[in-house]
Amino acid sequence: MISGILFIIAACLCWGAIFVIPNYLVGFGALEIALGRYFFFGLVSLAALLAAKRHLFQRQYWHFWLKSIWYAFLSTIGCYTGVVYCILYANSAVTALIFGMSPITIALCGNWVKKEYGFKGFTFPISLMLIGIVLVNLDAFQMKGASLPSYCLGLAAGVLSLASWTAYTIANFHFMDKYIKSSPSETTLTNNDWVIMTGVATLFLVFIFACIFTDVSRFFIPSKELTTFLLGSLVQGTICTWLAFFLWNSGNLRLPIALAGQLTIFEMIFSLIFVYLCEQRWPLPLEISGMLLMTFGVLAAFKTLKKASFS
Repeated sequence: MISGILFIIAACLCWGAIFVIPNYLVGFGALEIALGRYFFFGLVSLAALLAAKRHLFQRQYWHFWLKSIWYAFLSTIGCYTGVVYCILYANSAVTALIFGMSPITIALCGNWVKKEYGFKGFTFPISLMLIGIVLVNLDAFQMKGASLPSYCLGLAAGVLSLASWTAYTIANFHFMDKYIKSSPSETTLTNNDWVIMTGVATLFLVFIFACIFTDVSRFFIPSKELTTFLLGSLVQGTICTWLAFFLWNSGNLRLPIALAGQLTIFEMIFSLIFVYLCEQRWPLPLEISGMLLMTFGVLAAFKTLKKASFS
């Protein structure tokens, strides 16, 4: 169990960086930044597929490829599009607040699907995390000049993004439990195989969205901004996505979904730490209190699940 916890925390560390890297990609829109990130995620996956995983082209893996397209859409394009619209029509704070609820929604929905533990034991840990999330995002409740219809549209987009990520996380957990952890003899699939397939499927979606919604020609005009964009996208695609997904899946193979879901609170904690480092400031007292409450919530959840495992 300890190794699974470390894998999830490491994945959250990688994910935390995506909240600060886009600030340095000047001159590019949110969708372009997202597609750049997922382009490199897919490119690395395609290279790995052609170099050492060509057996995945065999017919018995076709149904996995079909699943990977749907999973790729939920976890990347679909999820991030909702985040972007929430930022544009509401504000960044309310986006962080809504998406910060993912540890709670994943834990509750995941446990509801598989029913591994009683819900009563989650009340105290989830309450601590919820209060902590609100404390570090108090300014999220300010509309800051946005009209009510636009603000509501942003809220709806944020909720859809949260639903997309929650659905992917739970579905992916059960997929790996069935096809990777159990390792059927006729089609042995590994964690690395599944990350590669998801990445290649994401690359397919990137090309579709790029051709429809962006001006592809601008990526062929050399400039300092383009170089920075490509370097930032490379880091986001390889470390913040490919490596993060590998670590996340590795942790999911070793932990119950209820605990893995609550551990994603560390994504928000690491993202806040990165923000403070970039802004060269110390967190405010309320922010420190919020992060401590979130951490205590995770520890309380771990203690609850550990007791349940031995009861």
